[in-house]
Amino acid sequence: MKIVDNLKKRLYFLRCELLFSEGLRNGSIVPFEEDLYKRLNKVYFNGYPLSIQIRYLRPLVSPGQCEDRSWFITMGFEDAFWVSGDIKTLELNYGKKSAWHFWVEHDDWVYDPTLLYKIRKELYYKMYIPKNVIVRRPEQYKKDEWYQEVINTTVDDLKPGGKDRCHLCVSIPLVQNIARMSGSQEFVDELDEHLRLIKYDHKQVVDELNTSIRNFTKKRT
Repeated sequence: MKIVDNLKKRLYFLRCELLFSEGLRNGSIVPFEEDLYKRLNKVYFNGYPLSIQIRYLRPLVSPGQCEDRSWFITMGFEDAFWVSGDIKTLELNYGKKSAWHFWVEHDDWVYDPTLLYKIRKELYYKMYIPKNVIVRRPEQYKKDEWYQEVINTTVDDLKPGGKDRCHLCVSIPLVQNIARMSGSQEFVDELDEHLRLIKYDHKQVVDELNTSIRNFTKKRT
């Protein structure tokens, strides 16, 4: 029985590889469009644009982060669906309890937050055979208070005196180190452009944070 199961598993993954290769060849599978990254470049989380979070930081996140990453991707659209379900690849690799996955659907395309490819919905469902699918409409997930907080954060909130300036104290040095180690000049350039835009100076940010802490302490005493 185990031999039969292993054979079925190998055949399934071979089928996926063939469908994926064919999809790349015929244009049914393509990288995320640059327009999406441009839109996400105007949405800020943790002190930097979501374009950086999605495009460059994927290799550093632990398994199970597809929920947050797909949720962020919806912020690049007006009317995308936020979808989850159990997919065959994860079930075969990690078991039924770890088969859940999140993705984004828009205009008959699936945006996968792990692959960073958009795939024709028909092909995506054919490859990964999702079950227990749950579709969240924009009017549902956009009501979330945290969603509204992220989507309404502006670049001015990160500039000197901005309400979210303190977020830069920890997050930016970390991302700077990651960018340098990545070997990606595009990553470095995009981050540097953001830092110029918000007039980032690490010492100044630390001083601003310390001042805020002192003022808060005085009010409490």
